[in-house]
Amino acid sequence: MKKTLITLLLFVIASSSFAQKVKVKKGAVTVDGVAYANWEKDDIVRQNRLVKNTNGDLLLLAVTRTFQDNKAISESNPKGNVSYYEILKPGSNDILFEYQGFAKHLFKAFYNGKVINEDGTLNEDNLKTVSIRIGKEFSRQREKMDININISH
Repeated sequence: MKKTLITLLLFVIASSSFAQKVKVKKGAVTVDGVAYANWEKDDIVRQNRLVKNTNGDLLLLAVTRTFQDNKAISESNPKGNVSYYEILKPGSNDILFEYQGFAKHLFKAFYNGKVINEDGTLNEDNLKTVSIRIGKEFSRQREKMDININISH
């Protein structure tokens, strides 16, 4: 029993030492205390976000979308609103993937997937891989719904 507990403790310590600490604070994204990217409000559409490299170059757009789903109705969400981001490349209308959640989890996926190169450029191949893995859950969900959908931004 003691041997198992020690082995488990060593495993937890070893795995936590390899985990990256991603923080998003006031738009600055850091990984293990090192600047990685920026997550900024869009000056044109305030609920949208911009993914920029540390030099301030625009890499990706995060466009906010909202629709109503009766399955999402709750006491805290009486209209059943579902909000998420569509991730696009600047100058393109092609949705790479859809994301809902904390920005730090998105950037952890970017970091682990090596989406942003050390020189601050996008790694197109790795972005495609991450996009496929994250997917378009909300588009599929809307397609299954048989009600009128109001997509707003």
